[in-house]
Amino acid sequence: MNTSSAIATIVKPHCYSCGSSGRSLYKNLPDRLFQVTGSWNLDICTNDACQLVWLNPMPAENDLPKLYENYYTHDTPAPKKANGFVNVFREGCADYIARTYGYTHPLSTWLSTGIGYLIRLNPAWTANLDFSAFYTQAIPAGKLLEIGCGSGQMLQAMQALGWDVTGVDFDPKSVSAARKLGLTVQQGDISQQDFLAESFDVIVMSHVIEHLPDPIATLRACHRLLRPNGKLVAITPNTAGYIYRCFKQYSRHLEPPRHLHLFRQEPLQDIAIQAGFKQAECISTIRDFGGLWWASTNIKRNGKHRMGERAPFGTKLIASLLAIVAGYALKLGIGEGDEIVLTAQK
Repeated sequence: MNTSSAIATIVKPHCYSCGSSGRSLYKNLPDRLFQVTGSWNLDICTNDACQLVWLNPMPAENDLPKLYENYYTHDTPAPKKANGFVNVFREGCADYIARTYGYTHPLSTWLSTGIGYLIRLNPAWTANLDFSAFYTQAIPAGKLLEIGCGSGQMLQAMQALGWDVTGVDFDPKSVSAARKLGLTVQQGDISQQDFLAESFDVIVMSHVIEHLPDPIATLRACHRLLRPNGKLVAITPNTAGYIYRCFKQYSRHLEPPRHLHLFRQEPLQDIAIQAGFKQAECISTIRDFGGLWWASTNIKRNGKHRMGERAPFGTKLIASLLAIVAGYALKLGIGEGDEIVLTAQK
């Protein structure tokens, strides 16, 4: 164990997924987002069928909370004021979600329906909306658990769609923020909770699995908590995506030192099967392409990115056009998006 910096680390020479040895990929990367002390190395699996990427050395599990002292999930963003056009567009978004995933939309009109169909022409919009419903079909009176719920915005949105929701997060500031929204949220690791077996229809994790020192243990806990034929949805960065291939060590999604394991589709499916799921499949999406492009551009130019910083209009326009191009390329089977969606069934 290395304790030369404020954060203790452990050497990890072998791939977590397949056990193969690793080789150096990037060295001496700083924290480009929240200025955690130290510099960090990433290794990649030498097994070409796997190519898992991981931190080596990796922060010791007891020191992981130090990586999140200034993390962005602590705060609940203030609601944005909307004009009439924005409200009409939001109704179109609600219509899209209702028709795609089987939810009710009591305010649906011919205008919202029309906008909902226009939204389908922009793959960047549909990617964001699919994410907002966690890629999950409606289940009347269904019970949903979000692991790593942060300050609760996504959980609140799923509650508005009709789900009976519960959240878990290890960070006390995030849990406090979520509870202020009236949500039922527990603090700690999922293994520390007293949920009964087969309690949930769906378990979701958005950008959580890459933060875990032992992802399979968490997936096994999810398997135990799901009802028969229940579904796990896990969303995580993709190291085979467009932006990663373009920006490489400057990619926003690398996020050292908080991202401990970074996946491609095949090893993510493999660990779900190892955890006991009978079926697992992955897709990639271009969700938040513009934000990733802007953040990665900042990191490449300035060595850092400030969360919440707005891109200049010209940059935002270019990123929006690139997102549309990437979306249609993905539809045609050209390349992969920068986010993986794992769907695993018990």
